[in-house]
Amino acid sequence: MMSPRQLRELMAVVSRHLSIHLPAKVAQSVIDKPGDLEFELCELFWRIAEANEKARRAVEAKHIIDCDADPYLLGLFTVEEHRRSGQLEWDPDKVVLYLSDLQRGRSVVQGHALRKELQNQSVLNACVLDYLLVHPNLIPIMWMRMRVYFWGTIYCDREGDLCVRGLFWEDEKGWFWRYKHLSHDFYRDDTAAVSASV
Repeated sequence: MMSPRQLRELMAVVSRHLSIHLPAKVAQSVIDKPGDLEFELCELFWRIAEANEKARRAVEAKHIIDCDADPYLLGLFTVEEHRRSGQLEWDPDKVVLYLSDLQRGRSVVQGHALRKELQNQSVLNACVLDYLLVHPNLIPIMWMRMRVYFWGTIYCDREGDLCVRGLFWEDEKGWFWRYKHLSHDFYRDDTAAVSASV
């Protein structure tokens, strides 16, 4: 079941992208007492928003991301690993949001173990993250429901701890990035952006 915060986010997305406005009384009822019908309605709105977004993207210009470029440096951080992968034509339909089996359900996985698991995956690097932040209209609407990490670039802080950057959504801020240390746990909402085209 969606939280009141998620429902508010959904209604904002619907209003912004589809020009569908729920009456105030209905909207408040969805927030106060989200039942099965309201949940199904919300899921339907997410699917409509996603379909609308795909139709819009189909007529837009191509976006080429230079994944061979040097990644953005975080203040006193250094780059531990940066997987260069050439020129990427952005197509979110060719990106898989990967979850380890250990993350499914209520389980978690530590970042170092997840990094090892992703070693043979075609993970996207931080160049893609930074490009999407400059072009937020390219970020899939469904990504608002999770945190998306770009494991192709691993950073090291001044204490020698490794971390990875992720893409986050908040109502007040919109899209922004944040980093997470690999010594921390990664939950079922902490996905990895992996290219499905390789």
